[in-house]
Amino acid sequence: MNETPKTLAPTTGETHLDADENTPRRRVVALRLDDVLARAVNDVAAQCGFSCVVHQDPETAANDIQGTPPDCVLLTTDDIPFCAQLRHHEPLSHVPVIVLARAEDHSGAALALQSGASDLAALPLNPHELAFRLSRLAASSASPSEIAQPLASSAPFCLVESELRLKR
Repeated sequence: MNETPKTLAPTTGETHLDADENTPRRRVVALRLDDVLARAVNDVAAQCGFSCVVHQDPETAANDIQGTPPDCVLLTTDDIPFCAQLRHHEPLSHVPVIVLARAEDHSGAALALQSGASDLAALPLNPHELAFRLSRLAASSASPSEIAQPLASSAPFCLVESELRLKR
């Protein structure tokens, strides 16, 4: 499926420069956000100095990410498998992933972290919280080893029937 990304900020493939014209603008790629959430994410990203592209198709998002690795990927809990695939694809395994999860979706949040999400942000979206999380990413110069990796199967807990339970 050939999908045109929602370009709420500058388009994919371009190099965007900050006001001083010497520093490339950071880029966020988001997957399958509804229009209201996409606009809110775009506004927050722009305030933090990021351009933002929203894809509705995971395959198109994957091609975009492989072509020009972003500084951050935003997903909802519906796309946790995409996070896991990203973590297992070596050239992109270091890209931070923020998963947007409903506050009451504890199992989805736990599964996101288990799949390698770098961070979580609660839905409904608190713009200040997302701005903090994006600003923290922009300020950090984290090495790939400092970014969250999927939990090994020897982790002291596992997801069983949508509940987090300690292994015995």
